[in-house]
Amino acid sequence: MDPVICCLLGICCPPASPEQREAFEAQLTLHFNGDTAKAKAVCESCYADFARATKKIAAAIKKAEKKAS
Repeated sequence: MDPVICCLLGICCPPASPEQREAFEAQLTLHFNGDTAKAKAVCESCYADFARATKKIAAAIKKAEKKAS
């Protein structure tokens, strides 16, 4: 899996960690063609919801991995 996607989904970077937030903001910056002000504004406005969602994804992945063992 692409390391950036892995981090954004909370699979390799802990959900709600500084590393995940940095990856999220970096991807937003790329989306806005380097406009860090727009990226920071979007990140600020929705990061808490994003982090909650990735916590759910990470928990579901761990649960599924345990079932597979």
